[in-house]
Amino acid sequence: MYFARGQLYEYLRDPKVMKCPADSKIDNLYVQRNILFTSYVWNGSVCGYGALQNLPPNRPRTYKITDFKPHAVLMWETDETTPFFFNDTSSYPDEGISARHGKAATVGLFGGSTETIRLIRWYSWEFAGTRDARGGSIPATMLPNRAWNNPGHPQGRF
Repeated sequence: MYFARGQLYEYLRDPKVMKCPADSKIDNLYVQRNILFTSYVWNGSVCGYGALQNLPPNRPRTYKITDFKPHAVLMWETDETTPFFFNDTSSYPDEGISARHGKAATVGLFGGSTETIRLIRWYSWEFAGTRDARGGSIPATMLPNRAWNNPGHPQGRF
């Protein structure tokens, strides 16, 4: 089981916490996913949106938690209507956030707390910006922000 080999297992122990109770195994979109053990994705900023993977051997492949502001977004429930967003568990903020719980979604923050954010606010300059724009719809003077928070890029992007 993938969850038991992950870094969170030591703290969480129960794989049920990795899935939203509303996630349905009999949903046609669910079975199209590559990742089935979780409903959530982690911000790709943790690994520099892939940039840290190209470092020489014996170099860290992720940033340290202390490289992030406590109110920055670490994880969210991604848009379950797009199976491709479950291609891995590291995502761009503008790939989508789930609307299955109404007009807001709960996100996990680097500081260890959670926050409920209205979807319209998530897709604003304050967080992800326009869907699939890779932060390009957000004025450069507003970056980095709480969602685009890559410590290795001056605008928090990639």
